[in-house]
Amino acid sequence: MKKKLLLSALLLVSVVTLSWAQEYLNQDQTLSSGNYVYLGFSNITITVPQGQIVSITFTGGYGGGNLIVAGQLTINKSDQDNMQIGGNLTVESGGAVSVNGNFTTSQNVTLNTNSSLSVTKNYASNLPYNSGESVQLLTGSQLLIGGNAAFNAGHCIINQDALLKAEGDLEFANAYNVITGALKVGGTLGFKNSPNELHCPGSIVTKNLLNEAERNPDALSGSGFIQVLGSFISNNPLTSDAAIVIDYDPNQGGGDIGSATRGVMSPCATTLYVKLSQFTCSYKANSIQVSWQTATELNNKGFYIERSTDGIHFEALDFIVSKALSGNSSDPVDYNYSDKGYGISNYYRLKQVALDGSITYSTVIHQNVPNALNAAATATDQVVAYPNPAGSFIDFKVTAGAVLFLYDANGRLLRQIALNAGVNRISLSGISSGLYYYRYGAQKGRFIKK
Repeated sequence: MKKKLLLSALLLVSVVTLSWAQEYLNQDQTLSSGNYVYLGFSNITITVPQGQIVSITFTGGYGGGNLIVAGQLTINKSDQDNMQIGGNLTVESGGAVSVNGNFTTSQNVTLNTNSSLSVTKNYASNLPYNSGESVQLLTGSQLLIGGNAAFNAGHCIINQDALLKAEGDLEFANAYNVITGALKVGGTLGFKNSPNELHCPGSIVTKNLLNEAERNPDALSGSGFIQVLGSFISNNPLTSDAAIVIDYDPNQGGGDIGSATRGVMSPCATTLYVKLSQFTCSYKANSIQVSWQTATELNNKGFYIERSTDGIHFEALDFIVSKALSGNSSDPVDYNYSDKGYGISNYYRLKQVALDGSITYSTVIHQNVPNALNAAATATDQVVAYPNPAGSFIDFKVTAGAVLFLYDANGRLLRQIALNAGVNRISLSGISSGLYYYRYGAQKGRFIKK
């Protein structure tokens, strides 16, 4: 009798454990510290709050929703196969994600300040082609890959003081990748398309370099340092910019460096005209407040405040003249800018201009607007735009708070603008003259920028 009861209990435990292991999540989850086993998850959001240490073992291979990690998350695959995330992956400042196995992401990946994503095997970014979505590494963040890395579409943005490191090969299949931080590749770094950008103090260190991009434009533009430890193969010129310095052995591969300068030292300027002690943004009272503080200023003319919807293509919003006397100060100086023409996803950077014309870019910061403003306009919502032609601004009068989409004449999405009910004045500074289209729910229109 006791043996039968024990056997029944063991069977019950097995059934419960199996049920738990096969659970497929279809509701948003906020996880506290602990170990979890799931089959997968649908179009939901899983959140790991700050201070929580979470381990998830997936018995399936797909999660269709979003991951937001402010604490520590370890992802395990029960069969050591590939795990794919179909939604956005956001690692908040100080957060960390570790993946044991192969890992694939299909939407935006944002590694915020001092966060990390590490993958023990291969990593693939399968973003929709030319979607404007990206893998974004903000200041101090790290993406560490134990195997090969394939950025099959979308764009990869490595900001200053960020690190992308792959122990194996790394291939950029799409264009518009931007490197201002450090890129290290243990195997072969490949560029399939152009253009791509390298900006000081950005650097590339790779065993081999393979440039398969066509000319006009060249594979790389900008400034920075490249070190090739092994072979360099490039049938077309790598760059037209002499400000890119490359250290390589011309006897290994015989690649065409174009107008790049051969050398063993980074060309990036060591003169620091402005030292930033703070650069932040926050959403307040229907505007995004961008604030920064300088610790010191040397011959500083001022700052262009620039904004982007994708972290790649930036536009100047305004120029803020230096508050320091003659552009020089050894005391803290505070600056602020109020952006009322924001969209759903907003990236900001400072373009600092010295009195001698030298330019230095800050790190990039990111701000989403609250979910309340992310609603789409309905079929009955109305929009009126004036004046037309427009000058430095345009007013959109709408019947309900929702998102307006702004496109250039070629149909490229420029902005996603969160509008409030009533009249919304949107700055057009930084937008060149020409024809533009907008969409607000079922309503469409166009205007001319003078």
